[in-house]
Amino acid sequence: MIQQRLIDRHAELKQHNPVFAMHAKTMVIDGASLFIGTFNLDPRSANLNTEIGVRIENPLLARQVEARIEEDMHTRNSWGLSVGSDS
Repeated sequence: MIQQRLIDRHAELKQHNPVFAMHAKTMVIDGASLFIGTFNLDPRSANLNTEIGVRIENPLLARQVEARIEEDMHTRNSWGLSVGSDS
């Protein structure tokens, strides 16, 4: 399950104490090309010169990324909120 892999990876990352991270966005277009970068689709990102991204035209890679996105979005990977007892 994706949720457990994320939890396991977080513990590993805490040991290495990364100095920086990139909050990337990924988009697959028509199953043939994809965009990966920090760019938000809004005026702020369009007008500031602080964003970066790459467009890749590769149908095989696009399908692989699309499959991973669909896997990550599956309901079994959703995080749920619950009210617990502290007693």
